[in-house]
Amino acid sequence: MVGGLEVDRNNQVLLLDGIEFLVRVFRGPVTEWCPDMISLGACQLAESCPDSLSGLKQTLMSIACMVPESEASEQWCAEQEIHYVRLFINAKDGIPAPPYESCHVAGGEAVMGEPAVRMRQRLEREGLEPVGDSNEPPDHLCIELEYLYYLFSNARFSDASAFARDVMLPWTRVFAQAVSGAEPDSLYDKSCTVLGMVLEAVAGASN
Repeated sequence: MVGGLEVDRNNQVLLLDGIEFLVRVFRGPVTEWCPDMISLGACQLAESCPDSLSGLKQTLMSIACMVPESEASEQWCAEQEIHYVRLFINAKDGIPAPPYESCHVAGGEAVMGEPAVRMRQRLEREGLEPVGDSNEPPDHLCIELEYLYYLFSNARFSDASAFARDVMLPWTRVFAQAVSGAEPDSLYDKSCTVLGMVLEAVAGASN
């Protein structure tokens, strides 16, 4: 079961697509593909949601509706880049929501803490390396999502469930609160809602 769903092929693909969508959002908008990825991607995911995930469907549709039509969509995407930088990379009064597990666990304030060490060890045990040429610490949200994708796509449902439940959900809840406090009702705030729902669903998975 996955959050009340049978882990059949359709629901596995839905959650994998959801993880992939989140990776793209939290890697930051790229103007060339941002409008379609956000609007069409969110719509397609929403259409795939069963009735038991109505909350996820509604949140995805609200994200899709944020993107304006025609030429205004490019300007909107450019604005999301500004929000992204301010939330996750650089801000005058400090970064509100650094996207690293080390910054959101008990007593965590800086990157490259113990969670980063554990995440690197997980990747090494699987013979994995982060995608692309990023020099981000291994406990970056997107790297953890990619690791979750790897586990779930290989039908390692118990491993994926444990990772989502015991590792990702605790710190991403704190991360989501930070995002909401800094930019409520924004693309990234709504995406954190999707993140929580997807992780909850994966956390309910079993072989």
